[in-house]
Amino acid sequence: MKRIVIDFQSAQGESSHRGIGKYTLSLFTALIPVLARDYEVIVLLSGNFFPDHTVELRGKIETIQANFQITTWNGVTP
Repeated sequence: MKRIVIDFQSAQGESSHRGIGKYTLSLFTALIPVLARDYEVIVLLSGNFFPDHTVELRGKIETIQANFQITTWNGVTP
């Protein structure tokens, strides 16, 4: 099976309620039912920043009825 990875960092933090974050979530909501039929879908969230918003965003993503995996990664910080 083919795999597609969606980087959701643009929807983390205050951006999740406006602008690019809102657009990212809307686009994902529309595309995931189609993508999940032919692809293994992996959603990436950053664990380094906005931990409270990350939990909220994860909850929003999990409400979408499709087969996908959510992965939180931690990059190198200063």
